[in-house]
Amino acid sequence: MASASPWPLIHAERAAFAADLATLDDSQWNTRSLSGEWSVGDLPGHMPATAKMTPLRFFAQLAADGFRFNAITAKGAGPAVTGRAFALAQAMTGRAAAPDDLSGDGLTMLRSRF
Repeated sequence: MASASPWPLIHAERAAFAADLATLDDSQWNTRSLSGEWSVGDLPGHMPATAKMTPLRFFAQLAADGFRFNAITAKGAGPAVTGRAFALAQAMTGRAAAPDDLSGDGLTMLRSRF
């Protein structure tokens, strides 16, 4: 028996996550996360970067970086995109209109992904 595609669930979870992010005000968006180095607003940008990361690739990269997790995450950082939480959440879920309300050095790259 063929297994069901996980993509409908993944899309639904991403939409629910974006809806949660849309409720954050600027103060909450800028709150320091539990990682200590990132704000709450930094985290959603890093999460999609792991979408193509397999366990084997992750552990190989971790070993290559001397088992320093921060070294892996630093490589994933790209040019910044800033804006209100709702616009960032929309962009994260693939809403093409969202970049109209955003700015930053990474905006051109973001637009190219829609």
